[in-house]
Amino acid sequence: MPWNKGSVLFEAAAGSGKTTLLTNLALKYRSDRVLFTTYTDENTEEIRSSFLRAARMPPSNIDLMPWFTFLLKHCVKPFLWHAGFGVDEVSGVLLVSQPSAPRTRLGSVEHYLTADRKVYTDKLAELALYIDEQMQGAVIDRLKRFYDFVFIDEAQDLSGYDLELLEEFLRSGMNLVLATDQRQATYHTNSSSKNGKYRELGLRRFLEDRKLLDLCPVDDRTLSGCHRCNQSILDVANSLYPAMGAANCIRKDREEDRALPPVHIVAKDDVEFYAKNWNPVALRYDVRTKVSGSFVIQNFGASKGRTYDRVLIFPTEGIRKWLQDKETELSTQTRAKLYVAITRAKYSVGFVGTRSFSEKTGLPLWERQPKP
Repeated sequence: MPWNKGSVLFEAAAGSGKTTLLTNLALKYRSDRVLFTTYTDENTEEIRSSFLRAARMPPSNIDLMPWFTFLLKHCVKPFLWHAGFGVDEVSGVLLVSQPSAPRTRLGSVEHYLTADRKVYTDKLAELALYIDEQMQGAVIDRLKRFYDFVFIDEAQDLSGYDLELLEEFLRSGMNLVLATDQRQATYHTNSSSKNGKYRELGLRRFLEDRKLLDLCPVDDRTLSGCHRCNQSILDVANSLYPAMGAANCIRKDREEDRALPPVHIVAKDDVEFYAKNWNPVALRYDVRTKVSGSFVIQNFGASKGRTYDRVLIFPTEGIRKWLQDKETELSTQTRAKLYVAITRAKYSVGFVGTRSFSEKTGLPLWERQPKP
């Protein structure tokens, strides 16, 4: 493996083993202090499971926590009073989906905190940067004393002032190990307009524009193939991003790959029978998509980082149109979420539809028959 120490950004497609690579790298440094973070709780638990599979117990030198917890615990709470806010404690964070406190003054308590002392999530990184500036680098100095490495999985989820914070980390000499796949940018940590263009352009472009590649080179070769999905599934996923390098399957073909057509249509009337026979995980865009059937149901975005044998996707109208015509325009968010949904499956992906839909898409219609 070419990377030894220093900062690096690993860029690779879904199923390539990014989380496994990062956990194995973190485990190499038993004598170093490591912070391991990612945006969502689901990915945090997936990382925890990866550590348990590799080491059977959580390593004592590695602190694992979600991104907001990290910012609150290490970049905000220890400094609030000393930074001149007149506040010595916060009660947590307030999740916001729109820009918060728009008519407040930068640097004021009201700009960052609610009346009951919760930090707006879109202001967490901004507050950390403000405190660090007011206290002449104390936030980053403390982090460098606490940790030798900071690992960030699913780094494409970071946005707004998070990217400014990453730049400060890199310019201070902190060792960052990042993993990203812009095709999986289903979530973003906040809705701040700061650095808004990089939600689509990606972290690599941010590093290029800020001239940070010397401090954090991009490695897009170490993870060059997919261990999860068979090639037929990858071909459909790759068609969502034709301008990006196509991922190829590097695992051996298995009997389970041949039990069903790798990508197919399931008639609505057959969904219950299909579910009982093949036990897929049902995936939908969000709660607005009605799903009938007695099986596990997840939203597309929440499934990121997971691996399932088989998935059954309940497509939106836009996705149905795209399956019939790959030139159909999809929003950036829909494209990323569909890519995530398709690439969760090892052996097969079913789309709920009709016989005529099967004919229009050219995908085979699953025929009702008992599982052998």
